[in-house]
Amino acid sequence: MKSILFSSFDPMDKDNTEFTNDLQHLVNTNEEQWNIIMDYLPKLFISVPTSERKATKQELSKKSGLSLVEIQHDLSVISFFFNQFSDKSKGIFNDTPKSWADDLQSMGILKPDKVTFFISIMKQLKDKFKSTVSPILTEQQYQIGVIPTFSSIETTVEMRAMFENEYELETPVEDYIPKIIGVTPIISVVISASRGDSREFVFQASPSQIKTFIESLRATLKESDQLTRAFKPVKN
Repeated sequence: MKSILFSSFDPMDKDNTEFTNDLQHLVNTNEEQWNIIMDYLPKLFISVPTSERKATKQELSKKSGLSLVEIQHDLSVISFFFNQFSDKSKGIFNDTPKSWADDLQSMGILKPDKVTFFISIMKQLKDKFKSTVSPILTEQQYQIGVIPTFSSIETTVEMRAMFENEYELETPVEDYIPKIIGVTPIISVVISASRGDSREFVFQASPSQIKTFIESLRATLKESDQLTRAFKPVKN
């Protein structure tokens, strides 16, 4: 093998089948589809709520003509190579896209007519990682700090019945006649965190309480925007 990265890679190992299939799909995308994927990479690697990331993937799917399943295959391979670019302990700095291509071709994973395209997209990925993705990941790393960070949020809305009189334990059930006098909406919220003993915080609230919560968050965003404008980013 010519590269460090694939020096111990076994194409016959079942654990490597998924990577092999995903890589073969990636190199079979056309140039237009690949350019669209490249445009969306920064959005897809920013830490955002699951729903927002899902919407971005759907938008990418619509523009590229690739299914959501196909996009996930491509992103898995891209994520794999991004991890190689970011991990300085793996000693692959002398590896080149050409050495990767030679190894993958010798293992029968990369067809000869896809070598040039593979080398091209690897160079583009490395440049994109250095110029765009790596700064985003670095900023997110500083944002994480030492406490759990926001991961996702889920909500449900239900109508809860209001009864004229509530049942009391001393009252025989046979004598209890419930009477509904109205209904009220209740919102249930599940907020997930990145880590910690309890990764989910669950609570319910009325619409007015949710409005108060949202207004508080909007105020915080305005403060964050003001802070961003007050301090220019440090340039290396």
